[in-house]
Amino acid sequence: EHVEINSKEINESIQYAKRIQASILPPIQRLEDGFLDSFVYYEPKDVVSGDFYWYEKIKNNPLFAVVDCTGHGVPGAFMSIIGYTQLNEIVTQQKITDPSAILRELDKRVRTALNQNSMNDKNSKDGMELGLIHVDRSQNRLEFAGAMRPLYLVRKGELEIVKGSKFSIGGISLREKEFTTTHIDILPGDAVYVFSDGYPDQFGGPNGKKFMTRNVADMLRNIAHLPMAEQEKVIKQTIKKWMKNEEQVDDILICGIKF
Repeated sequence: EHVEINSKEINESIQYAKRIQASILPPIQRLEDGFLDSFVYYEPKDVVSGDFYWYEKIKNNPLFAVVDCTGHGVPGAFMSIIGYTQLNEIVTQQKITDPSAILRELDKRVRTALNQNSMNDKNSKDGMELGLIHVDRSQNRLEFAGAMRPLYLVRKGELEIVKGSKFSIGGISLREKEFTTTHIDILPGDAVYVFSDGYPDQFGGPNGKKFMTRNVADMLRNIAHLPMAEQEKVIKQTIKKWMKNEEQVDDILICGIKF
């Protein structure tokens, strides 16, 4: 009985944590105001999540990120709050809008927050991977920088993968981290996608294998012409069908924007 009471209390406290985490995430409505044709498919593994999305608008120019923190569940959720707060400060207070500059600053701040600048290795692996987009409306240009996460662009049925840098945010790195911004001139009908590794890493299918990024690529190429709300349905159905009876391995987050 004691165990039951305990688990009930833990459950209630995690449900409460979920409300707190949900309250800091930007409402999907805001994202849809910034990008009229867009979707966010968000499926945490546990009640709270180490994946989160972030949205801000500076001088009519939207910024958007998909972030995957180390771990999921409660530890992941703690990390997500650090990441979320730091992104807000970097963009709204420091007024930095260049994606690679944001990532450099975020890396510095996360390492300070987690006290990773000393060589005590205990928390040296904690950090986050993310893809970050800034849209310059006046230039009709998209700027992207990634930390271990790519941007998928589907244009007229062709898929282009813009790789992020090979460094994550936070953690101790022996080499100087380099983040670069890729500039893309936007054409009407362009669809771009950023996602965490939860979707491609999900086990399932006839042989219990991972879904794999190349299948994500094929799927997106095939559905990119559809309205974003339709795409989200396909993406959700595809992974649910793939999983069937398998456990969900990680938080799943995949976002699409159409111009």
